[in-house]
Amino acid sequence: MVHIITGSINSGKTTILTELYENIKEADGFVSIKNMTGNIVLSYDICRLATKEKRLFILRDSLLTGGFNVSCKIGPYCVSKEVLDWVEDSIRHMISSGIKAIFLDEIGLLELEGKCFDKILKEILISNCDLYITVREGLLEHVIERYNIDGEIIY
Repeated sequence: MVHIITGSINSGKTTILTELYENIKEADGFVSIKNMTGNIVLSYDICRLATKEKRLFILRDSLLTGGFNVSCKIGPYCVSKEVLDWVEDSIRHMISSGIKAIFLDEIGLLELEGKCFDKILKEILISNCDLYITVREGLLEHVIERYNIDGEIIY
């Protein structure tokens, strides 16, 4: 079963996703955490829910250093190839180990373009795992259509 938490930007989707995770046994996954200065988002860490391990996942292009290998880009933000690989490998392990529910924050424009979490999302959808994702409300119908999702919508 797919459960979609939707809302506008900064409406608390990640908070709801994290709260749902706390109430479900045999679950794991990832949430994105904004790092800001004032009103400017500088980067996002991705945090594995079960272990609380955090890694720098998305970085504003003006802050790039030589050690940041870019997988894809959206606007001024660059996605780390190494961290994306870590997320994919971790989720594949979750699936193979029989985890009941996987959480993934957030599905958006990059996935609609076949980038970022697109590949691993497709793998989760064909597994026997329940899936909990966040999607901005303006992209909800596009995500449902692209991934042929029939599930519960949580506002």
